[in-house]
Amino acid sequence: MYNQSVLETLEQEQQPALKSVLESAKLLLENVFVFDDNWDMEPCLIPYRLSPLRWDMDCHGDEEWLFMLNRQEYLWKLSLVFQLYGDSFYLEKMKDFMESWVAQVQEFSLQDLRCRTIDTAIRCISWSRVIPLLRDNAVIDDEEYYSLLQSLKNQLTFLKSNYRPKDTLSNWGIFQTVAILLVDHAFGDEVKLESERQFAAEEILAQVQTQILEDGTQFEQSFLYHVEVFQLLLELADRIPKYAVLLSDTLKKMGNYVLWMTGPDGHNIAVGDSDIHALHDVLQFAAIVLEDANYLLDIPNIRRLDLKILFLVGEEGLHTFQRLIPVKLPQGGNHFYESGHSLIREGESLIFFKAGPMGSGHSHSDQNQLCLYHRSKPIFIDPGRYTYRECRERYFLKSSLAHNVCLLDDVPSEQIENSWSYHSYPYLISHTSKNREDCHLLQGVYQAKLANGQPFWHERQVLSVGADLIFLFDILDCSGEHTLRTQFVLGPDLNFLENKIGDLQIYSEQNFVLKDSLYSPRYNQLEATRKIVRQESFQDHLATVTVIAEQGFTVKKVPVFRSNQELFPHAKAFSCKRTEDEDYLILFQDRDIYRGEKLLVVDGVKLRGKCIVYNRKTKEIRRLRH
Repeated sequence: MYNQSVLETLEQEQQPALKSVLESAKLLLENVFVFDDNWDMEPCLIPYRLSPLRWDMDCHGDEEWLFMLNRQEYLWKLSLVFQLYGDSFYLEKMKDFMESWVAQVQEFSLQDLRCRTIDTAIRCISWSRVIPLLRDNAVIDDEEYYSLLQSLKNQLTFLKSNYRPKDTLSNWGIFQTVAILLVDHAFGDEVKLESERQFAAEEILAQVQTQILEDGTQFEQSFLYHVEVFQLLLELADRIPKYAVLLSDTLKKMGNYVLWMTGPDGHNIAVGDSDIHALHDVLQFAAIVLEDANYLLDIPNIRRLDLKILFLVGEEGLHTFQRLIPVKLPQGGNHFYESGHSLIREGESLIFFKAGPMGSGHSHSDQNQLCLYHRSKPIFIDPGRYTYRECRERYFLKSSLAHNVCLLDDVPSEQIENSWSYHSYPYLISHTSKNREDCHLLQGVYQAKLANGQPFWHERQVLSVGADLIFLFDILDCSGEHTLRTQFVLGPDLNFLENKIGDLQIYSEQNFVLKDSLYSPRYNQLEATRKIVRQESFQDHLATVTVIAEQGFTVKKVPVFRSNQELFPHAKAFSCKRTEDEDYLILFQDRDIYRGEKLLVVDGVKLRGKCIVYNRKTKEIRRLRH
């Protein structure tokens, strides 16, 4: 039971969250299941009542619902409500769920949807958290206690015997090894998992080295599964101290990625198979386990300890949390070089750019995608995932057709085979990042093929000057006559009128038009939104520019000359002014000058380089690409 002061603090500071978890616990008493936790892998907000309680019942028509049911992650809500209010019938309900599952699942098989290895692992982790509470409060007797432990042993033995070599590279594998280690730690000799423990202790280190990249990102190219693995390793480090030492560097790197992926509104960009999540809870968990306030970003709800995190860390963790002081979001640029994710944060604006290698089946076809927050508001968004079922909507949201990218001849740059596989995928050539104070340049290049097998190359360069001036340079090379479609999916409730989006103005030689699109903020949710689309025709080669500027800027295209006063048509330059201090010349060229004079002149200023920002007031040249 928690100290009375904990309940008083929650009632004063977190009445809505407390009310929500209490309502959820009461629904569980009636066998009503709603999967609405922030990090549920496949949430479903529709309540379903099981009568009778059957663990093979698929109410929703999506087998993922059945997987969520059998994971029994929701037991934490019953446990927390008991520890706050002391009503033992919540513990009785936990006991009922576990004993009912044991009675109904007597044999384990990979063909039984109640026994997939990832779901079995999650269930065992959930049981390991709450069985001691049942024992300590005399809700189960010795016979019932050892019956649950025997089931745990059987489930974990099943995991080890069905562990696949490929699980070393999958989040599935880390769930399995962590489950074995946590159960062994919680119950020791009573479960007798010696061979399983030895296997898990060796394998988890191999898993971490294999699937956590050197920049701290999890290889699968999905923010959701990065966080799932991160929180799992945090719990392991919190409950078994030696892993706090063994995993220290990995946890810090993984946490750093979460810091940078946190938008100014406290939510993430839904990269790959992900939803849009509030990030205060995972940052709180990291700050407590690592005892480091640098993870406690000053975002919405960060000062109120999430109730599930309270359940995991207890009163001692709460006291640690109360001593930590939130910090500002990191500023500048950060390039996660292994995954190909780059971020630029200036003030309350954030740019995300993706040009990286293929991950797992959770990867989407989003090469050279740009996502944008401006002044804390999502402007260009990732479309999300919606479902894992084989359906048109799933294929669309995985495809480049749904992302903020360029499309050649309206053909996606990938060929989707099914919900988890591709026939072909764009091949990454390079991704670079360069920062000069508040000027940042990102570059991604990939190769792909049209439906007839013809190869093409797309290069996108993203130049950010402070928070309010962004240039996108898109370069296409493909023999013959073609049409390029450039598109950006708008955040909900945004409109596009007279080239304006919110307080931003779009400058382009060819006009964008508004079209309908779809996005999925959460699994099982599909919503309408809009996208802006531009079409351009070209032969063999195209270099095109999109300028995104706050409306206070005046943006004009200006001619480029060689130093001998000869007009040079193979470069683009812009004059951009908002104030006397913000008065810039921007020069961009996509090819080397291999004949004639190589010094260029823009508005009377001599410049040399492929990407240059010139400040008219200070006369400073920032060369971001030579």
